[in-house]
Amino acid sequence: MLKTHAMKSETAFLQDLDKPSLHALSYALRHPDTWPAGFVWDFSNCTTCAMGLAHQLWNQIPNGGGAKASVSGAARSFALPYAEAKAIFLGSAEWMPFKTMKAGWLRTKTVCDMDAVTPEMVADQIDKYLAERAE
Repeated sequence: MLKTHAMKSETAFLQDLDKPSLHALSYALRHPDTWPAGFVWDFSNCTTCAMGLAHQLWNQIPNGGGAKASVSGAARSFALPYAEAKAIFLGSAEWMPFKTMKAGWLRTKTVCDMDAVTPEMVADQIDKYLAERAE
């Protein structure tokens, strides 16, 4: 009986993936089989990052006008404070990988390694936000 209840919950959850939510986006980020055909992850581009995926999945998440406009649209769509949406979708020093690059003849600079950001990393930030909000 317990197994049947768990199966019903999982079925209900999977049906809820049709509706825009942070839970559904986190799940989709971790399961590329849920991505639209042709979608290729690239964190450095708003149309191919988590916001772009949300836009393609639900076509209700505004995506365009640059990173700030996309974050603002994601904040409104998911009822997030702008600062939280920015930290999740654009990244923050707390969780993003960095690399050192040459910046001239003798200097170097540290920059975000956009190529190293995975969908799972963004999903982790969504899950962290949801867990903190539930406490």
